[in-house]
Amino acid sequence: MWKANITYVNGALVKMQGSNDKNEFVGRHVLEFIVESDRARATQNSINSIKTGEGWAGKFTARLKNGQTLPVEITATPIKNENGVPIGFIDIVRDISERVQNQKKLEETNRKLELANEKLLVVGGLVRHDIANKVSALNFSAYLTKKNGKIEDMYKAIELACAQILEPLTSQGTTKCWEMKS
Repeated sequence: MWKANITYVNGALVKMQGSNDKNEFVGRHVLEFIVESDRARATQNSINSIKTGEGWAGKFTARLKNGQTLPVEITATPIKNENGVPIGFIDIVRDISERVQNQKKLEETNRKLELANEKLLVVGGLVRHDIANKVSALNFSAYLTKKNGKIEDMYKAIELACAQILEPLTSQGTTKCWEMKS
């Protein structure tokens, strides 16, 4: 099995690492640039790739020259000899910190939307219940009107129910369901 030492890096990786010299990387083991907790997974991915001859990709945390960490996506493609046997890898390392930040923001926004939706469901249920009570009162008034023949009582009940239902809208200028003409 090979040692996975770096033989070449491009300027973008050197810059991402906070360095100016490509030679700082050549000859070093690739796992040196991945945090300890991710090394076993990266190693297993590489072993599986050697066995299958297929490439792999994964998200890892890179350790930068200054000691800080950075979320990265590594795509490794095996280099094969003339017999098709893997003899090395070409790795592409992408800084995904912006993607990770956007994902966190998206998850937080979704959490807030779910909370707002729950609140709307509760308020909607309360509003439906309150309106159902007003309609029941109107229904009872209609029954009494039919029984006693006093249509004025029915109009008063309708106006009261409308006023109560429209109360939140009075600030917008809506004050009556209709105007009763004598």
